[in-house]
Amino acid sequence: MADPLTKVLTQLAERSQHQKEYIGQNQYQRRNAVVDLYGVEYSSFGDANNPATFYLSISKDMLYLERFEFKLIVDKFAIPIGGGISGDSVEISPTNLDLINQSIVPNPHIHTIKSGVSLFDSTAKQFSLTINGVDMTDYLIAIYGEFVNGMGVFPSEEENYDLLEVAGICKPWENGVITSPGIKKIEVFGDGIFSMKLLNYLKFSHVNR
Repeated sequence: MADPLTKVLTQLAERSQHQKEYIGQNQYQRRNAVVDLYGVEYSSFGDANNPATFYLSISKDMLYLERFEFKLIVDKFAIPIGGGISGDSVEISPTNLDLINQSIVPNPHIHTIKSGVSLFDSTAKQFSLTINGVDMTDYLIAIYGEFVNGMGVFPSEEENYDLLEVAGICKPWENGVITSPGIKKIEVFGDGIFSMKLLNYLKFSHVNR
């Protein structure tokens, strides 16, 4: 039979160990936090000479990158006309003018313009994508079969472009461009005029401050 004093000391040691583990878990939970951004929308425009540009930020104290995905949506772009929105056309009201003694009457005269918004299709058909200047288009095509090729939702309404999957097949230094913390400058180039939205899904753990 165990000595009563030994038994008590053993129980105290076990309790002490459990307490250390509990405190350690709590400290770890307080020390780390998770950023989980889903469906954050960014908008930009591009043409044959200027890419659509998006900036995404990953905290410098990132510990682990869990998700880095997005959709690209190419849509119609709107051009506002006048000072407000009242439809999809512009109307100029008629003004009755007379010529009297070689002068236009009334002068000055006023034309009233009803403002609106005109919608135009994006014309670009061929696209490419870079992250911090590194072309990732071929990797995206290798995974998804094709890249953005006109108006619509890409890669599909159900799927996202998964950059961590790209990181798994690209060169090691290109992997670092994707997975390292800091600002990610995503540029999408097209061969015509286009309006683009990027729907982002970003999840990473970082040191809690």
